[in-house]
Amino acid sequence: AGATAAALYVLMHGVAKSALFLIAGAVTEATGGEDSLRRLGGLWRSMPILAAAGFVAVAAVAALPLTLGFFADELFFKAALARGPVPTLVAVVVATLTFVYMFRFWARLFLGPRETDATPLPLGLVLPPVLLALVLLVGGLAVGPFEKLAEAAGAASLGAPAPAAAAYHLDLRATNLLALATFLLGGAGLWLEPRLSRTASALAALGGRIGPERLYAIGLRGLNRLSDRIHDIEVRDLRTRVAAVILPGAGLILLGALITPTDGRFRIGSVSLDDLGLVAGLMGVGAAALAATRPKEHLPLALTLSAAGFALAAVYALLGAPDVALVAVLVEITLSLVFIATLGRLPRGVLRREADLTLSRGRRVRDAFVGAAAGLSAFFVVWSITSAPSPRQPVAADLISRTDDAHAKDVVTAILADFRALDTLGEITVLAIALVGLATLFGPRQPA
Repeated sequence: AGATAAALYVLMHGVAKSALFLIAGAVTEATGGEDSLRRLGGLWRSMPILAAAGFVAVAAVAALPLTLGFFADELFFKAALARGPVPTLVAVVVATLTFVYMFRFWARLFLGPRETDATPLPLGLVLPPVLLALVLLVGGLAVGPFEKLAEAAGAASLGAPAPAAAAYHLDLRATNLLALATFLLGGAGLWLEPRLSRTASALAALGGRIGPERLYAIGLRGLNRLSDRIHDIEVRDLRTRVAAVILPGAGLILLGALITPTDGRFRIGSVSLDDLGLVAGLMGVGAAALAATRPKEHLPLALTLSAAGFALAAVYALLGAPDVALVAVLVEITLSLVFIATLGRLPRGVLRREADLTLSRGRRVRDAFVGAAAGLSAFFVVWSITSAPSPRQPVAADLISRTDDAHAKDVVTAILADFRALDTLGEITVLAIALVGLATLFGPRQPA
């Protein structure tokens, strides 16, 4: 019942609130852009049709009889009763508050003395909310089509039939009594509202000083200051920008490692003669990484960094993937040229001054910590992935059986034609973009 009630309520609420938003826009247009309820009132005299449509929409949200909203609240109360006295009390309070603020909005807009003149509205602004109000009235007289939509939505949510049985009942059943209590309490609230306005204003002012709004403002200012401080730290230089990404990422990885079961995730396998090429390549990468910490001049540093990429290309070649090795060599050469061209565009005085800088002990310790965090995070991620056991039911057999679906002679042809071709296209695209960038860097400058 709850899922069906929610579906019917959303349906009713969407129609009614759409009508009210259209009416609010029409009133704003008719009054020359006025959008404050304090400066509006008495508009029923100049726009009675909109006032009537607005009353129907408000009555539907407030769940008055003869509107679709009555059945929505009937199912709402029925679902609350099935869950005990506390949800029922909450349902009555919510329905009462809805009753009060809906009719208060309509009364402030259309009743009372006229505060603002309104110009006539075209039919295009009046007709849509009127049609929506008619839908709400039709739903209040013939709820069947709307009930079927709500039941279908409830059944889809629950995976089982969810009948609604919405109907008028002229008796003292619990749902009728709850609806009657809502109407009485809502009417009392509307009667008390102008008489307690001063007290409510005083309480609102007090709440603004010591209430949740004050705490919210203090917290918001504190968060803004914290955000500004983090921003200042992050954009100070390149190191802080890198640290702002690496350190939180390493923390998340460490947190995941601590809360995730690690049984079988980090295994130490054996090393055979077939792995010597891989070991040699890894040693070359490690040596290149250590060597990159020594140069101070920017050009030797760029060339030393490229050695790590060439070491990886050698690993690919030793593992029997010469095409991948060739692509790695081309990419590394291109990146090295990009580095060199970029350095060539920088003023020499800046590079010389940067090379002569002596880092403080604190900066060296921080850089070492950031580098260690990045390296260990990557190490544990790769170790965990490579230690993962093979799936118990591999999909290879299923993929091989679908070779005909790929219109290929065999599975190797399908892989080469579909996946490898796409991979090669991606590599060619990357190289093309890099070469265009190189041509731009090495090309002659346009005169200013």
